[in-house]
Amino acid sequence: SYIKTIESMTTGAELAGAAFCLWGALIIGGGAAAKPRVQSLCGKDACNLFETVTGPGRGERKAKFIEIFDSLAIQIENGNNEDVDGQKKSEKEPLSSPFEKIITISKECMQGNNELIVSVKRNPWWLKYVLSSAVGIMATTLFYFNGKSARGGR
Repeated sequence: SYIKTIESMTTGAELAGAAFCLWGALIIGGGAAAKPRVQSLCGKDACNLFETVTGPGRGERKAKFIEIFDSLAIQIENGNNEDVDGQKKSEKEPLSSPFEKIITISKECMQGNNELIVSVKRNPWWLKYVLSSAVGIMATTLFYFNGKSARGGR
């Protein structure tokens, strides 16, 4: 499952990919706009993750986030012989770069996020009223016709 995949991540490239996907959308994108929607859907206790992405200093956090991920790409493009983990690359290691691993993990996490969001379903607020009204109308109708048939159809 998606959660187990994240829990099993151990390398810097994997963690960077997950962080980019999980926090990037909140910091760069719509964290401030999403907070009220999440709060109305899940309650105030579910909004603690927004504390680090909304409010004063949001612009600075956004700039720092972009700077960090840009520096990962620049470091790798410049031929640094260290992996994102700070470990020396072995000669036997495949040619894919750590930054490509970050991109791959980000893509996998985004897919997992999308599947998770789609799986969360919430009924409209008015559904319980419509269903209870329908049950009441059906019960009344059945009671009426049942009583009429018991009286001989008159």
